[in-house]
Amino acid sequence: MTGKLEAGRARVVLAKPPRKRRDSAVTAASETKTLGRARKVVDGVTQKSTRDKLLDAAEELFAEHGYDGTTLRDIASLAQVLFGLATYYFGTKEELFRQVVARRAEQHQASMMGALDDLLARFAPASPSIEALVEAFFAPLVDKLLNQGPGWRNYLRLLARAANIKQEQDFLQPFQTITDPLRVRFVDIAAGIFPTASREDVLWAAYFFNAALTQFIAGEGSIDRISGGRCRANDLETIGRKMVPYFAGAFRAMIGAGEAARG
Repeated sequence: MTGKLEAGRARVVLAKPPRKRRDSAVTAASETKTLGRARKVVDGVTQKSTRDKLLDAAEELFAEHGYDGTTLRDIASLAQVLFGLATYYFGTKEELFRQVVARRAEQHQASMMGALDDLLARFAPASPSIEALVEAFFAPLVDKLLNQGPGWRNYLRLLARAANIKQEQDFLQPFQTITDPLRVRFVDIAAGIFPTASREDVLWAAYFFNAALTQFIAGEGSIDRISGGRCRANDLETIGRKMVPYFAGAFRAMIGAGEAARG
């Protein structure tokens, strides 16, 4: 598995508790004056800004309930801030979703691309095996889910849920900006592993692989139920061991069938 990465910290606004009966927009405006100052520390604990509280709460709720199952009022309630502050900082749920996705996007994409760069360097000048490619793509995800804390777990589950939303919606653009280059890179490397395969066969095989990944990350738990507890959706280490030979075989079978059909 890849080494641990620390999630980037968002810029912090020092939040003051709103006075009773004070208009929330006025309260929010006063909080913005603290931008650029040092973080507030109470009893040795760094206090989160109102904006960060909203982003964290939104990340958790979007991961748990999906975009359509979450409201701005739910997010404000979990963040323990006034509802008006959610609309002040982000305006709409769509914009809040965009900013939640964007907050970790650069670091997430860099870790995934870095794993693929390392893979190619390790096998150069030859192409890697399909087993190595599947493992290299999955390993950074497992590391974040197991080792990087609840924020990264929520973020990846959020991305998995976003993959199952109709992709023409504008607010998904930050999600597509992260995931599309990663998927294209995966396809390009797989095409190098199977140079005689058609691009369409490689694309379909990669599409099925990515669809399975979103299911693993979402951890919806049906296998726990139908197996009577013998298999667990959160057992990512076992999933990783079993999915590598499974998908390597699936790639070879699909590409072999395509080549046979073309004669």
